[in-house]
Amino acid sequence: MTLLQFIKTIMIMMPVVCSVLLLDYFIDGVLKYRFKNRKLVYIMSMAVSLSMAVMAILTRTTDNTVVIDAKEGFTIILYVALVILLVAELPGKVWRRIVVVLLSLGIIASFDEIFTYLREIAYSILSLDNAISPGARLGIYLTFDFIALALEVVFFVAIDRVRGEKDNVPLPISVLLLMFFLLSIFSSIFSAVSYDERGQEYVTDFSLIDNEKKISLIITMLLGLFSVFIFFYIRVTRKERNDLRDLNNVNEELVASQTKYFEATVKADSEVRAMRHDMKNDIQVLMLLLESREYDKMRDYLEEMGDNLQVSEVSAHTGDTIADAIISSKRSEAGEKGITLKSSGTFSGIALSPRDMCKILANLLDNAIEAASDPALSDLSSDMKVIELDLKKTDKFFLVSVKNPSAKEPVVNEGEMETIKSDKKNHGFGIRNIKTAAENYGGELSYSFDPKPYGCDVRSELLFPLVSQAEGLE
Repeated sequence: MTLLQFIKTIMIMMPVVCSVLLLDYFIDGVLKYRFKNRKLVYIMSMAVSLSMAVMAILTRTTDNTVVIDAKEGFTIILYVALVILLVAELPGKVWRRIVVVLLSLGIIASFDEIFTYLREIAYSILSLDNAISPGARLGIYLTFDFIALALEVVFFVAIDRVRGEKDNVPLPISVLLLMFFLLSIFSSIFSAVSYDERGQEYVTDFSLIDNEKKISLIITMLLGLFSVFIFFYIRVTRKERNDLRDLNNVNEELVASQTKYFEATVKADSEVRAMRHDMKNDIQVLMLLLESREYDKMRDYLEEMGDNLQVSEVSAHTGDTIADAIISSKRSEAGEKGITLKSSGTFSGIALSPRDMCKILANLLDNAIEAASDPALSDLSSDMKVIELDLKKTDKFFLVSVKNPSAKEPVVNEGEMETIKSDKKNHGFGIRNIKTAAENYGGELSYSFDPKPYGCDVRSELLFPLVSQAEGLE
């Protein structure tokens, strides 16, 4: 193989290999749909892309026309296998994974086309066709190819860095659809600017356009790419503001919960000290009643003492101080509305940050209290107006379950319970905060409904996978 042939081979292989790896990075890094096993995805994608690149070379004849035969069929099979791999390694529902991968393929194709146009226009401006030898022209063209590819990589890395940890939530499918639609139109406009029919293909021929128009096209495409970057930047800054607002709300919730918790602790401590102070006198009275064998009076006295021994319940003793404070606060709040809050279990095998603990537990209990205090349930007996919080741990999972009565069955849309408040635009953030906080630990939120004469019992469950120590070290 001569040097010129080797360069041609690299030129054919490089776009195929890089396009596949950029697709992986776009889904995983730019869109934040994290793969379950990133190392496996990138290794398998590299193997598939290299095989596809070899097939691309084998399907070309000496005159650069494409021959459709068994080799191209094998390439299609490899491409389908790649799509199946990406779908299998993404989290979430199957239909969402398929949509994300297919839209990503279309978006990446549009970006590849835009950067290819930039390369072709920039190269055509030089007008080197007759000025230098074919080998030199090929070298310069290859350099432009590398520059265009490098710019595309830098573009995606810049978006990934801008999003960073401040906006690590997967991009919604609705936004992906809009991006796909706009980029498809954008690239289609440029592909229709000028073309030259050669053999069986339509090949864009920018040599037919004057240099002034070429520069205008380059500026337009750069502005289009800059607009995409600005979109992500604006999204990040808006999310930062929302996060700061949520953080402020969480901090206020934590302070209020801890204040009520300490107030209940002081009250309980005072009651215990008061009982200890009176205990000496109580014992003396009981001894006198015992000596005089006045057992009926002794029984009455003990019953009266038992009634006075009801000390304020401070916490659920979950093993987490923040959780105890939140439960104490919400129990007091529920009690003021005639609702009983019961809790059982402890936090074990999972360590939630104070902020996430507040987001999850406070919002779950707030939603339960709001539903249970519905005026439509005003006639419900006190033994039925009960909220049950259960914390359970198994070998592989930790479950947070909240059960509460509701006057009507809530509406669940795409896994999210819709707020019952009329002002849906400014409410419903609590449920989103629960899901966002739970996703930091791989948790999934689900709902179930048990029909009742008064409406239904709603059970909200958060299931967290427990990572073993061996898995955590990987």
